[in-house]
Amino acid sequence: MTYTVTAANGSTADYVVTVTIGDPSSDADLSHLTLSAGSLTPKFIAYGTDYAATVSNATSSVTVTPTTSHAHASVVVNGQLVHSGAASQVIPLAVGTNMITIIVTAEDGITTQTYTVMVTRQAASGSGSSGSSSPTHTTTTEIITVDVTAGDKGGVYKTIIERTTNSDGTKSDHVTLLPEKAKEAIDKTKAAGADTVRILIPDTKNEVKEVRVDLPSQAIRTIADSGLALQIDTDNGIITIPNGSLQDMNSDLYFHIVPIKQETERKQVEERAKKEQVVREALGDGSVKIVGRPMTIETNMSSHKVQITLPIDRSLLPQDAKDKETFLENLVIFIEHSDGEKALVRSVLGDYPDGRLGLTFTIEKFSTFTILNMDNWSKYIAAGQTDANGSHKAYINGYPDHTFKPANSLTRAEIAAILSRILEAPQAKADISYPDVSQKHWANDVIAQASQTGLMKGYPDGSFNPDGVITRAEMAAILARWMQLNGTPDQSFTDVQGHWAEQVIAQVNQAGYMTGYPNGSFQPDKALTRAEAVAIINRVIKRGPLYGTTFKSWSDVADDHWALNEIEEASLDHRYVARPEGGEEQTK
Repeated sequence: MTYTVTAANGSTADYVVTVTIGDPSSDADLSHLTLSAGSLTPKFIAYGTDYAATVSNATSSVTVTPTTSHAHASVVVNGQLVHSGAASQVIPLAVGTNMITIIVTAEDGITTQTYTVMVTRQAASGSGSSGSSSPTHTTTTEIITVDVTAGDKGGVYKTIIERTTNSDGTKSDHVTLLPEKAKEAIDKTKAAGADTVRILIPDTKNEVKEVRVDLPSQAIRTIADSGLALQIDTDNGIITIPNGSLQDMNSDLYFHIVPIKQETERKQVEERAKKEQVVREALGDGSVKIVGRPMTIETNMSSHKVQITLPIDRSLLPQDAKDKETFLENLVIFIEHSDGEKALVRSVLGDYPDGRLGLTFTIEKFSTFTILNMDNWSKYIAAGQTDANGSHKAYINGYPDHTFKPANSLTRAEIAAILSRILEAPQAKADISYPDVSQKHWANDVIAQASQTGLMKGYPDGSFNPDGVITRAEMAAILARWMQLNGTPDQSFTDVQGHWAEQVIAQVNQAGYMTGYPNGSFQPDKALTRAEAVAIINRVIKRGPLYGTTFKSWSDVADDHWALNEIEEASLDHRYVARPEGGEEQTK
């Protein structure tokens, strides 16, 4: 804006005033939050969004006073507009837990932040009968704030556990994943580069007898649409729900998790197991005992695949290496389904998040799950396969979190390890080494073995580049040497003319070991994925695909993944019969 000032003598001067209007603020935080009764737990801090408070039974209502960080932000408490720094309308409190929701909207009208306060109004104190000396026990509830984490990437936000001390002194946990918190968890999980939203429910003092987790349909739908999996992680077991199992969930879900902690109850499970025909058939003249803690899971979710992981204390394992191997081979999951069915299910051994061992298996209906150690289990499995055409050993491993990561690339060291397992290559000569592969490198021996066979070679500068990805062209070269392919077949790919691997690419394509893409390209310099690698190797060694597995090996390989059965073939030790239509059927 321009202003002209005229003096008394008629002279003038022009002044220019520039006013800059900035973008609307996106600050949707509170700077302060108080209750008219009770104290917030934890104390209010910047960026904290979940709080709890406990009031006496005499307190039948409260008000909330929120103060926004930015003067032009608006705030709504339980659906009612409140002025920043002013008390809300009176909020009545029922006995038990009451949720107060505070939503702050920034000046920009788009950015929002949701705060929750879980206010617990205590029950009225009971009174004993006249002349009675027995104490009266009342039910009390405390509020615990816990992390919801992004897979194994660390905490991303807080949620609330209602921990109730029951009249008999036992404790029960209740967790509800609110829809707005599910959205927040998804955003932060993706930002952390993880693929699983993980609700962590601790029991560090071993005092909780049961856990109930409520998943409202809107929260489930939000996670399903995100493509992420959902995991409920307790000290007594982990429930992992793959994204595919969430897709058609249109109603609220709950999971009721009850660890069997009492020794007498464990013995009852053990005695029931011994009487079951499916156990007696496998047990023969051997003995059986429970390992760890049985767990019952009740839910309204059925006919959807869910992965269960039960922990094993490492102190229970034999010290002798051979005895330990035998012990682990004879572990099996005994399942008492709620519909009366009893079953023995094999599992995958891995690591539990806190360092214990974990046994993972997949189910579609819920029950009581118990880890058994059965003397003759491994022998029973072997003896029960008399109708098998043969057996195959696994040649590729997954990751410690029970995933396969089919779209990940393979390194040159990993391919060397696979070749070593498949070919059972002899120990390499001591003079085979590379300057970039130290004696301490995990793949030093297998790289030397792969080099000694002539299937893998180093680079002109003498290096091996063990941690570099292997390309499709390099894989074609390995296959051509391995299968001793020769000749100069016609080349039909649009992107390999003049490429150093042009001839071997044509050879492996003619042999049917590797194919191109629908657009006519081969993409020789593209990194080979783990899924592509096992499909190619299975063709070369004439194995699989494997069908009829009792459980899915990997949580991140969907039922409709194009390479599911190829991956199972490569991942499992198994016996099989040939399928008339091609491939293998795992024998039970």
